Order: sequence, then structure tokens, then C-alpha cells
Amino acid sequence: MWKHLRTVELQTALRNSLAEKGLVAFVGNGSVLPRASGAAPGPMTEGVVPFQSPESLEVTIDTPILSEDGTPISVTGMGIPRGIVVITGGGFHGKSTLLEALQLGIYNVIPGDGRELVVAEPNAYKVRAEDGRSVVCTDITPFISELPGGKLTSSFSTQDASGSTSMATNIQEALEVGATALIIDEDTSATNFLIRDHIMQELVRSEPITPFVSKVTALFTEHGVSTIIVIGGCGDYLTPATTVIGMESYLPHDWTSRAHSISEKYPNTTPIASTYGSIPSRILTIPPGALGDKQPIPRGTDKVVFRFNRHEDKTDIDISALEQLVEDGQTTLAIYALQLIQKDSAPNLTAEAWAKQLSERRVNIAREFKTRGNMAAARPLELLAVVNRLRGLQVRQVS
Repeated sequence: MWKHLRTVELQTALRNSLAEKGLVAFVGNGSVLPRASGAAPGPMTEGVVPFQSPESLEVTIDTPILSEDGTPISVTGMGIPRGIVVITGGGFHGKSTLLEALQLGIYNVIPGDGRELVVAEPNAYKVRAEDGRSVVCTDITPFISELPGGKLTSSFSTQDASGSTSMATNIQEALEVGATALIIDEDTSATNFLIRDHIMQELVRSEPITPFVSKVTALFTEHGVSTIIVIGGCGDYLTPATTVIGMESYLPHDWTSRAHSISEKYPNTTPIASTYGSIPSRILTIPPGALGDKQPIPRGTDKVVFRFNRHEDKTDIDISALEQLVEDGQTTLAIYALQLIQKDSAPNLTAEAWAKQLSERRVNIAREFKTRGNMAAARPLELLAVVNRLRGLQVRQVS
């Protein structure tokens, strides 16, 4: 038990030290990042290459946590600075494994996990494309405007979002409720949202999408929101990158200087935006009947099903794209968060205000709904993300 407590307290101390050190994430030397298999969450045990920071990114974090012999624990590893961080390298060299460890670095893990010394900013948020999701009255103008037919994007709604509109929405909704870092993998993103090369710029003149590469610098300079992005084929990100980490044979290398030299030879032709644009502020309401009239059924971290008395009627919330929901009990908590918002919709609170309410009240939700067990803590970021995917949600913009 003491070992477990010490492990949790050490991870918390490391995470709490990130802001003071100017870091968005930290990976301790000796960490085992790869998992045993896709179906086994434990660490790989054979043929493992322990993590070792490049010297230029190596930092030591002193903590107040005491070791078994009573001395304070200091941890040395790779500090990932705040800013625009590109993780790159050849296929199968460990890029996505590092990114997965970072996106789960918001949580504490048990002793022996292998990632006990991997931590990320508490409000780092994973973003991906999510074709088909429901979007209600979200301002996506920083990325998309002037849609055919004069459709407004300052209050964008759709029942069937595309890859690009879903990514724009996911980013805007995350910023609305306090995300301080975005985590993105090229493999699960819409390419036309990430970049637009000079050939397509010349061919397609009426393009409503402003790619993320144009906004990533302004997002950091104006709002202090860092980006960690895995890139294998989008070289345009080397220009705005403040740190470039190259993975070779599962080990990281500092390629920042080399990347900047290359980007000077091949300049980015995509215009860089001087400002990011607006972040939405929306009042959320869940109308009577939207959640059904029977007890909702959590389906792990893939789906929540709300059933009505009529057997053929049901409302599904697909949450499979929320990769930082990792426990079935978090899905259960999200159900009660939805019911809480429906029950208390009279105050007309904004999404940001609901995030604060859920952060303060989540411990008491079980008492409010007279439920017991099978719940796990989840961040307001994920709880509001579940709310935003409810078909039937009512939203109005704050003027």
C-alpha cells in the first residue's frame, strides 16, 4: 500500500511541477512506454528499449516525496517545453507510442505500469477527426468560413460532421472549457484540416478551410495553449515548431535545429494567421425527453444508450472518439452529469460554468442521484465532451 501511495504521490508531484518548469509534459528516464499488446494494458516485457532523454531536453525535477530510506525523490527525464511540439520519425519507430503515453499522462498509474514517470498538463486534451458527430451552435470561424450556400460557421450545427468540421468543433469545444494543450496524431486527423500544400492552394481557389498549421502559433501566443502533434508526412509543421522530437529505434532525439534548417530550405507557403480568432461561449440546455424515460445504459467507453418506453426509440451518444475516457465508471459519471445538467437547466449556465460546476460537484453526484458504486472520476473536459455529442442538446451563443 505504501508503494502504491508513494507512486501516486510522485506522479502528482511531477505533474504539479510542469508549470513551474515551463513544460507541457515529462517522461522519466527508464520508463517503459510500449504495451504488451493492443488488448493488454500492462507494459511490454520482452525486447523493451527503456526510454532515455536526449541530453538537450533532459531535466531533473526535485519532489518532496520521500523514498523508502527517507530521502526526497528526484527524477530525471525528458522535459517537453510548452509551445508547438512536433514528434516525428519513420514508421514503427515509436511516435504514436510516445503520444499515447503522453495523452494518458493526465492520469496516475499503478506501480509496475512502466509509465509511472510519464505526466502531462492536467488539461491536455486529445483531438481527432470524428466523422458523423452531432454539432450544435459552435463557432468554428477560426478554421472554417464562407461555406457554400451562405451557411454560417459562427454558430455551426450539423447532424453529420465531416472530418474537418469535427476537428474544428472538437478544438473549439475543448478551448471553451479550459484545455491548455492539444494532442494530435496525424494518423487520426483530417489531412485537409492539418495542411494545404502549395499545389492545392494554386488549384483550389475557393477553399473555406484555414488549416490548423496556420493557427497553431497564434493559439499559443494569444491563449497560451500548447500543441503536441505527431507528424510523419506534413513537413509544413516544422516551420512553426518550437521543439522537434525525432524517434529512432524507440529512442527520442532533439531534431529542432536540424528541422529549422530544413524548413528554411523549403519554406512553408501556407499563410500564417496573425490572430487565432474567437473561442465560443455557449449556454447549454438539455430539454425534457432528450435523455429518454428509462435508466440509461453505459456501454463501456464506446457508447451511452438512452431508451424510451417505446422499444424502437433510443438515443445513442457515441463517445468512442474520446480517447482519454478510459474507465467504464467514467461513462457512468458522464450519465449523471447529463442528468444533472437536464435537472438544473434553469440557471442557463455556459459550458465553461458547467465545467466548473462539474469539477466542484462530481464527488457529490452519487449523493445527489442516490446511486452507489461503479463510478470513476473524469475531467470536466470529457464530461462536457459527452454532453456536446448528445443529439437533442439545445445551445445558444452568449452575445
